[in-house]
Amino acid sequence: MRKIGSIALVVGFSILTACGGSYGGGNGNGTYTTPTDPGNTACPANTVCARASSFDPTSLTVAKGTVVTFDNRSTVDHNVIFDAPTSPGVADIGAFAYGTSTTRTFGTVGTFNFHCTIHAGMTGTVVVQ
Repeated sequence: MRKIGSIALVVGFSILTACGGSYGGGNGNGTYTTPTDPGNTACPANTVCARASSFDPTSLTVAKGTVVTFDNRSTVDHNVIFDAPTSPGVADIGAFAYGTSTTRTFGTVGTFNFHCTIHAGMTGTVVVQ
């Protein structure tokens, strides 16, 4: 009975390893990468970083015509949904994963509020002068 249990354990582990594991950190070739939230790393200029449960900074002030980068620095997906009104050419950003980023160009003066619909209470603002 012990031998069968050991074999089942080895087979189960082999299946998890081959599939990349259940954590979601597997890269498909049997090795694991564990994403981390570099919470102490400052966001570059004109960048809004999505952290685990907040945007950093929560308010970013830029000049008209500035390209703003939205960078996911957490281990979970986020999205960026702009509240009305929005700047022409500034569209919502669908779910984006850890380590990815996207940009939007703000060509209109105003205050543009946004939020993540995946995580309640996660909000931010881009102020364009």
